[in-house]
Amino acid sequence: MKRILLIMVSAVVSLVVLSCKGDNGVDGTDGQAFVTVTTSDGSLYAYVDDNTSRPGSFNAGQAYRVIPGSYNFAYESRIYTSATTYYYAQWTGVYSVHLNRGEKGTEGKIFWQKGSDGKDGADSYLILLCNFDGPLQTRINKRLNAVAPAVPDSSITVENIFGDYTMKVEYTLKSYGKK
Repeated sequence: MKRILLIMVSAVVSLVVLSCKGDNGVDGTDGQAFVTVTTSDGSLYAYVDDNTSRPGSFNAGQAYRVIPGSYNFAYESRIYTSATTYYYAQWTGVYSVHLNRGEKGTEGKIFWQKGSDGKDGADSYLILLCNFDGPLQTRINKRLNAVAPAVPDSSITVENIFGDYTMKVEYTLKSYGKK
């Protein structure tokens, strides 16, 4: 009888100890996404896109917080040769915005040990350089720098996969000429 009681007490103690897990770690928060539209050659004349999370009236070079998605854009660049004469180029394209997700927290451990908290996702910045010779894109976050090459032909698609997210930018030369 003592032996059965000893086995039962041992079983109950084992169950209590093994079932006493600590709290789970807190999940990391998702990073925020920002888009900047600017030019490095000073030729940006007009820009539009269908990203409703960015203000309709915006300042070139300013980073704006946006929601994830794919957005169409178009712009015109002008290089003036006199007060009334200029060369122009019109470009259209699509850019995609993705978030860097926060990591999941780990599960709690036995003996009331708390799980590890997940790391927060890095903020990401998509910079669209709207130049006369074609658009460029730069994607920056805490973990990486990526720069796409200049657009050599009338259209180009740049797709980069970085860890948990994919960035795709498509460019097309709409028109080119002199006025």
